[in-house]
Formats: sequence, C-alpha cells, structure tokens
Amino acid sequence: MFKIIVMTLFLMVASQTSLVASDGCFSEEKITEAIKSLNDFYGDVPASVNCKKEEKSEVEKIICENNFLQLMDELDTKAHVYAVENATKSEVDHKTLVDQDWIESSRNKCTSVLCLCQAFMMHTNDNKGGDSPYFSFLTPSVE
Repeated sequence: MFKIIVMTLFLMVASQTSLVASDGCFSEEKITEAIKSLNDFYGDVPASVNCKKEEKSEVEKIICENNFLQLMDELDTKAHVYAVENATKSEVDHKTLVDQDWIESSRNKCTSVLCLCQAFMMHTNDNKGGDSPYFSFLTPSVE
C-alpha cells in the first residue's frame, strides 16, 4: 500500500516536471538507457505486447498507441527475465517467459495510461530493485 501511495504522489509531482512525459510516463531517455543496459544478455527478450498483431485487447491497444508504454513494456519484460534467472541461477527461454500472473492481476486491470505507467513502474522495480530507472523516484530518501 505504501508503494502505491508513494508512486501516486511521485506521478502527481513528477508530471509537473521534465522527468515525466506529457502523458504521465517516465522519461523516454531513462527507459531507453535501462533497456540498453540489459541488451547484452537480454536483447532477444521480446516485449510482452506484440503491437504488429491484428487482434489486441483494450490494454494492448493502449500500450501500442503510446511509445513510452511500449518502452516500459519492453524494459519490464527484460527485467522479469533477469529477475527469474537471478533467482533460479539458471537460464530460461527468453522468447516465451512472461509473467502471466502479473499481466492478468495487474496490467490487464488498467484502463488508462497513468495506471499502466504505475503498473509497469512497480513491476519493474520489483524485478530490478535499485537498478530500475524508476527506483530512486519511488523510494523515500534517507538523508
């Protein structure tokens, strides 16, 4: 619950700054940098949404119509594979591993760009922790 409150407050404040795109998502540059940092080992991991397919759910349509959400989806999928391989200490099939439970219980419940941004941010942070481009903005500072 604390994560959701902090994230909501972050998005409310950050949407007024240059850190966040005009539609409420995080900076494209930070997301792209994070994707590039994973590409050496996870470049073959596809995004969970295939925007080229004809039939799409309503959530997939929202993602495919928004470049930031497409990048967040790509990063999130790579981060999930990274987390599974780290936890199991074994390689998994990069082409087929998706977090179907999370997709059904969280991502697919969204009906807006902001909700999807929050869902991707939380899931990526859970998978990447301190290496997530969103991490420092969603955790309280200890000063």
